[in-house]
Amino acid sequence: MSQSPLLNIKNLTVRDERKLLLSSFDLSLIQNQSVVLMGPGGSGKSLVRKFILGEYHSDLNYSVSTYDNNFLNPFVINANDLIPTDTNVPTDGHDLYLFDEPDKAYSLEDFLLTFNRLRSKQKSILICTHHLGFIRECSDIIYFLKYGETRGVFTPHDFFNSTDPEIAYIARMGC
Repeated sequence: MSQSPLLNIKNLTVRDERKLLLSSFDLSLIQNQSVVLMGPGGSGKSLVRKFILGEYHSDLNYSVSTYDNNFLNPFVINANDLIPTDTNVPTDGHDLYLFDEPDKAYSLEDFLLTFNRLRSKQKSILICTHHLGFIRECSDIIYFLKYGETRGVFTPHDFFNSTDPEIAYIARMGC
């Protein structure tokens, strides 16, 4: 039996008055799953994260056909936050954890302490990053975004072993 998604987004589109910024984005996240949004700067990762948190830009036009969030009180760590330690990331009272560019606040080794503790408590995690080590070690599903479009949704194995030239290059070199 499949679990109900903790977070379900279908056909999220964001545009400003001049251009399309994010096109028809879909995301589903279940309990105890870790999803990574990856892609170069300007690909739409932050737009998705801010949409989930309800942080809408007044000068942008959002449309979405489905948005179901069944999470309570997300816990957010942004790249510009003070460097957190494993012990000050709470595990109680939150079921969704959003990390924006954790490589700017954590070493991979330190982040894995926090990540593994959250996973042991059945928490769901959404990570926005460019860092291949975080992607390799901390993802169940990888959403690769580029120029506001989803270029692929992968398991880590499929991403790092892709025969698609663009994906294979990104999996080796990063974005």
